[in-house]
Amino acid sequence: MIRHPAGEAELRLMNDRAAKVFIGMRFIIALASSTMFTTYGIYYVTMLDLNPFQLVLVGTVLELTVLLFEGITGVVADTYGRRTSVIIAMFILGLGFVLEGSVIWLADLSSSVPSFAWLLISQVMFGIGWTFVSGADTAGL
Repeated sequence: MIRHPAGEAELRLMNDRAAKVFIGMRFIIALASSTMFTTYGIYYVTMLDLNPFQLVLVGTVLELTVLLFEGITGVVADTYGRRTSVIIAMFILGLGFVLEGSVIWLADLSSSVPSFAWLLISQVMFGIGWTFVSGADTAGL
């Protein structure tokens, strides 16, 4: 039997704390995701005037970004730690949310970059953010 140097009681306390953080984080992400994905369709069609082809392209850019960056961000998690990877992910996802919500105003400020391009950039940020959190959030348990 392998014993932890901190002692069994302290090890159990650390596992309980990690489990509570994990459950809380998963709850918040699930709530935000369900709210976000419900309102995205409305936002894309009514505010950004996207057609069906553009809607498919938005999802395609997101998934291609995930495909390209999954391995790279996994190396970051293995090298610098999973906690660091999750923290980086939350910042990148937050910036993606801010950018996507600001697409309307950014398109007005810069007429040379259309709102659809800003939206695609935000999807790239989402894809990179999700790859940072993918696997790193559950590997610590």
